[in-house]
Formats: sequence, C-alpha cells, structure tokens
Amino acid sequence: GEATEGALPCVRFENVPMGTRLEGYAYSEAHGLWKSSPYQVKIQQQHKLIEASDAEELALRVGSFLEKLAKSSIKERGNFTVAFGKGVAPLLQPLKKCAADSIGQWRVFTAEEAFGPDGESLVAAEVRASLEPWGAQEKNFHIAVANEPDVAASYAQAITKNVDGEVDPEFDLVLMCLQDYNDSSSSSSSTGRGICGLGPNTEALQNRDVLVTTTSNQGEGGSGEKKAGATGVTVTVPLLDAARNLAIFALGKTEKSRKNLKSLFDGPVSDDRPLSCLSIKPKITWFALGGGSL
Repeated sequence: GEATEGALPCVRFENVPMGTRLEGYAYSEAHGLWKSSPYQVKIQQQHKLIEASDAEELALRVGSFLEKLAKSSIKERGNFTVAFGKGVAPLLQPLKKCAADSIGQWRVFTAEEAFGPDGESLVAAEVRASLEPWGAQEKNFHIAVANEPDVAASYAQAITKNVDGEVDPEFDLVLMCLQDYNDSSSSSSSTGRGICGLGPNTEALQNRDVLVTTTSNQGEGGSGEKKAGATGVTVTVPLLDAARNLAIFALGKTEKSRKNLKSLFDGPVSDDRPLSCLSIKPKITWFALGGGSL
C-alpha cells in the first residue's frame, strides 16, 4: 500500500542476526524518497511484572526471585553470576536471611560502581552490607578498584574470567534501578530514562566496543580508560545484551512513572531512549514499588 512519510510499509526479513541495525528507505510519488528511523533486530522479549505495596514486601519478593534463580543457575552451571546496579542492594536489607544454602556458589559483581573521594567502592559497600548477613564471604565478591591504572579494562577482564559465555560474558542476572535523567545534576545531555550509567545520549551508552567503561560527572568515558575526573565504571550495552536475565526496579514516586514499562524497550533505536538500544535475551522482570503496569 501507499507508504506514510516517516514510516515504512510492513516488511518481513528472515535469517537476520540479532542486533543488526536496519535503516530503511522508502519512496512514494506524494512524498518522494525519505529515510525512516533505524530499527534494531531483537528477540521477542518476555516481560514479567512483580508488584509490591511497601519496602518489606518488595524485599521478600526480590529475595524469593533471587533464591529460585540462583538455585536453577547453580544446578545448571555450578554457580550463580549476578551484578547489582546502584540502589538495588539496600532494597534487600529488610531480609535477614536468603539463599543461605547457595550463597557460597554466588559470584557477585557491580553493574555500575561509584567511587568515593578516597577511591572507595560505594556500590560494592551497599552490596556487601546486604549479602554478608546471608553468609556471603570475601571470595564471593568481585569489585572494581578505583586506584588501578585502567579500572574499566581491569574490571572487564575480571568479569570475562569469572563469568562464562559463548561470546561475551553472560550474567545469570543483572539487577538495576530505572533512573530518571531530568535535572541539572545529571551527567546526561538530555532528559529521559536509563539504567546503570547509561543515560540518554551519554558516551557510555554510545560505546559498543568495550564491556565496561568509565563514567564521570560530566558524562565522560567510553574509551575503556580511566580519565581524570572519572567517578565510577558501568557495564555497556554488549554486556547487558548478553545477560540471561534482567531485573529492573521501577521505584518512581508517581503512578505515571511506573506505567507502560515495557514500552521503554519498544520503538526505533535512539540514544535518547537507552532501553531501546538493547536487544537482550527475552527474560525481563520488573519490580514496581507501589504498583505498576507493563
């Protein structure tokens, strides 16, 4: 049928590799030739929503989710590889005990790390405070160290060494909070929503050549090298794409901010919408505090 300007007629492609970026062109007598917005080939994702009315219920539901996934991962692969984003681990603190039988087989990382003024790993401290009461020990933690000369590359090497994968390392689970980038203190150059340090139009989001990159207050990073002023590290799109499971926490104070969550993954690929850049495997679990909708 007649194409509409800015859109393409429905076209079916077969045997196109996942992650391929498609740019379409269309022509009509009415509008001439134009280029459509790019799309990325993705696996059809399966979204699941788990709601909680308060912090205690949220902790219980997350704990149960972790326990079941850890058990199945350990049975299948002998260990459970998990990465925590900023703000996730404190949500577990209401739990006094969880996964005690399997915690020895956990390999714990941070999906993003913020360094304090003395080089301390702040997100790792959150994770330790939540998991050590469950029985986690020093051997379970793999932490990014700020004073290493190339912190991003060193942490990527540690992940590759300890997390199995066919091509890139495949975490059994990455947990992250949905973040709003809509104030002057954000490192992002525009407003929107992102995960980890991958805010709209940030260099960390646009860098697809490394697994881990540095971040800073000015949104610097992306070369895989620790730059002056770097305040942390974050995983990049390729590492998130390889994850077996992704859990995202929608903790917004307004009901609107917790609605239509899976739509953040849909539509044309755009650096203004970080989640649209992911072509991850199809297991995405949302946790919504105060209720939400997919």
